[in-house]
Amino acid sequence: MVGCSQWSDSLLMLWLEEEGGRLHRLLLAADMLDRHVFRELAVLARRAAHV
Repeated sequence: MVGCSQWSDSLLMLWLEEEGGRLHRLLLAADMLDRHVFRELAVLARRAAHV
């Protein structure tokens, strides 16, 4: 994981990088997940991306 953006408690975007350098974006809407899971994932993403 090389980056992330969070829009309040609504959306979370993760930037994932393959070993070859190719980037992938993963967009997660809060209503797709349990509220606690979304928050935990957001915290982990910020830590992993060093944001």
